[in-house]
Amino acid sequence: MIKASLCCEDRSDLLHDLIKTLKSLRLKTLKAEITTLGGRVRNVLFITRDQQQDDDNTWPINDNDNDNNDDQMQYCLRSIQEALKEVMEKSNGNDSGNSGSIKRQRTSNNNIHY
Repeated sequence: MIKASLCCEDRSDLLHDLIKTLKSLRLKTLKAEITTLGGRVRNVLFITRDQQQDDDNTWPINDNDNDNNDDQMQYCLRSIQEALKEVMEKSNGNDSGNSGSIKRQRTSNNNIHY
């Protein structure tokens, strides 16, 4: 399981974009904690692979080759982080592309195994 935390400006299509991105990565959300305050949103997602969508079993967890497993896991985590950053950086449709906020957008991934 992976815990991903995202903080960014709130926008109407943010959840739609998050769901679409997670599906494209063949991931599913086990739990989501969403907090909004003053036009900002914080999403904490607990995600894992969608086994029904992962026909080729490319998810690098539970393999016997630990060195290769670590490399694959790091690659997967980087891919997830980049995809989530793209969702956060998508403009809200404003002409300037920036709502004027000086707050920065943040994302973090934590690898959690149960």
